[in-house]
Amino acid sequence: MQLIIDVGNTLTKYFLIENNVLKNEASISTDFLNQMKLFLGNIAPQNVFISSTGNIDEELNNFLKKNYRTIEFTHQTLLPINNHYRTPNTLGRDRLAAVVGALELYPNIASLVIDAGTCITYDAIDAGGNYYGGSISPGLMMRSKAMHHFTAKLPEVELVQIEENIGCDTSTSLLTGVILGASYEIEGFIKQYLLKYKTLNVILTGGNASFLSKYINYPIIVNQKITLWGLNKILNYNVDKQNI
Repeated sequence: MQLIIDVGNTLTKYFLIENNVLKNEASISTDFLNQMKLFLGNIAPQNVFISSTGNIDEELNNFLKKNYRTIEFTHQTLLPINNHYRTPNTLGRDRLAAVVGALELYPNIASLVIDAGTCITYDAIDAGGNYYGGSISPGLMMRSKAMHHFTAKLPEVELVQIEENIGCDTSTSLLTGVILGASYEIEGFIKQYLLKYKTLNVILTGGNASFLSKYINYPIIVNQKITLWGLNKILNYNVDKQNI
């Protein structure tokens, strides 16, 4: 049994995996150590893998390293792909795990992973397992909050589905700008990557993946676990290489 901990900007996620099968999962926003103990129960994981894009709770981190064989995902962690990113120490672990997951689940084909979360990230990996980088742009709520924050009168709108492509009042004008602006941006990136990779899987993940998928005019795979399976692959690769 292996425990994977994915620390994000707002949530910390716990995953229990046995023989590459997801057995249990939880999303936690507070009281991280006690919640993890409840999550594990009597289970003592053989390995713990920590991936952090936010700040891991210090009490939880110390407990894990004291009681379990713990591997922390850093820029020095061994990878089952060829990472050509010029500054690997600044690369988000979630971006890297996502392309590893794409290659694991959809081998022998190039994949573009679009993570529609706090930010929208674009990361591609080719069929040979080569990763060079991608792009980062504001997420849906960031766009909405920015327009409210940097203007005197524009309100901050709640994300809801839109029926028309043209806003008929200020709220719907903001919504169409946020939602369709992001959707057209995504379609533009897909077109650019298709110039480089003639055959391309497009995988949409992240908190707004299902919401955005309705507006994108291109065949898309929505997979909310792509990062998890990338982390699992990286953990297994390191266990094998280091004979842990």
